[in-house]
Amino acid sequence: MPSSTSPITGHPVFAAELFQEIIAQYVEILNDERDRQFLRGVPSIRPHLITLSLVCRLFRNLTRPYYFNEIELTHESLVEGNGIVGKLGGLLRREPYIAKGIRNLRCILTSGEDIPSAESLTRTLELPYVRSLTLYSRPRPTLLLSGQASSLPSTVSTVTGLPSVIEKFLFAGSLTKLVLHRCISFPSIVLLSLPLLKFLDLHDTDIISTPEQGGTPAVQLPMPAMKKMAVQRSKMPFSLLTRYPDLEFLEVSIHYTTNMPTHADSTQVQERLFPSLKRLYLSCSGDSRFRLFLDNSPILEGLTLYGVPLDNAPVTTTIELPELKHLDIIWDSGDTLGQSPEEFVSSLRCSSLTTLRMHLNLRYIDLDSNPEEADQIQRTVENVVRRLAELATTEQSRSIRFPDLSEIAFTVTLRQSFGDRKPIHQSFDPKWYHPERFSGVLYRILKMARYDSRLATDFYGHVDIQP
Repeated sequence: MPSSTSPITGHPVFAAELFQEIIAQYVEILNDERDRQFLRGVPSIRPHLITLSLVCRLFRNLTRPYYFNEIELTHESLVEGNGIVGKLGGLLRREPYIAKGIRNLRCILTSGEDIPSAESLTRTLELPYVRSLTLYSRPRPTLLLSGQASSLPSTVSTVTGLPSVIEKFLFAGSLTKLVLHRCISFPSIVLLSLPLLKFLDLHDTDIISTPEQGGTPAVQLPMPAMKKMAVQRSKMPFSLLTRYPDLEFLEVSIHYTTNMPTHADSTQVQERLFPSLKRLYLSCSGDSRFRLFLDNSPILEGLTLYGVPLDNAPVTTTIELPELKHLDIIWDSGDTLGQSPEEFVSSLRCSSLTTLRMHLNLRYIDLDSNPEEADQIQRTVENVVRRLAELATTEQSRSIRFPDLSEIAFTVTLRQSFGDRKPIHQSFDPKWYHPERFSGVLYRILKMARYDSRLATDFYGHVDIQP
């Protein structure tokens, strides 16, 4: 209840204690992890709370012991002077203690006119204790709708103000989480200057190899803190990947990995390159050097191989992955099917494997463009599918390769014109009826594999037809 009424405005006047209680509730919301997660989806509330903290002295006094630690800056708020950046900069200059409480900073950047000058942005964002930095660069929705997005810079390196800001935070050395999407190319020495970094997420952001300085390569420095690294469509030196002995999760593409040695060169190294890696998502991009990662990850538990080449060279040695429990293999590269893509599966020795998923993607193979070899390609596909099914399901094969396997999924993807071809009946088992289409032949092979498997508790086979 109001304690009195203002003689000037006639509005009720509340006691200061009640106002303090209201502010305290805001503080509690901002410092509760669950409430902060909820506020992420309520854009109309969160900016008001941030603004309140910037303009209300009482709020700042109440939050002095535990100032809320997350700041989000969008292109609307990156306005010099009157925007959140301007207010925050002025506030930090007057009361610098607040900067010590800010831990997470997330910036969504669009084009140059939305961002203050380099001097202003660098001056205002004096946040020495930031642990998590996320920088996104993306065109404004209005530009996307009007088709003008191509006129924007492909990276933020040309956007006014950002390079100096990145340099400020990256060389601070206090970051534990770094997310950069469509940002800037920077030397590997920058990452090596972050000894506390545990999580790295790069998307369309290249890392450039650092040349030797003073006779000592910078990449020789150990970086034990890193646990998780996701590198998507971003160039990354292979030598930098091996600088993190405690790395447990890695997502990377061979196509974007620079200075990658050959498998023969790696066998001469005594120590394993990824001794702590437990989960690997590797885009092979048709490159057979994916074995370089497998042979150097002794405790790998989960593995996804995307883009395994269809025409890979024969495998002459076994691949020992004794701790592997989940394996996904996607053959999805090239329009030529070799004679031995199944030899990779044959070379595996995974004594702890429980889940195996295989996807043989043949949608790029067009028999119409090569009718002379169509029958031979058809026979090769049939033999490869039958061989892969046998390796995964027959008791003899599994006792050698996957003794604990309990879940199998095998999908074959064909172009519709390929799947609709008439089967080569002479090559099909006579105890089954002859399907009218080649896709039916493959389906029968998968069905027979399910019946022939005495140990599999769960088997799923599917033939997917694509136009």
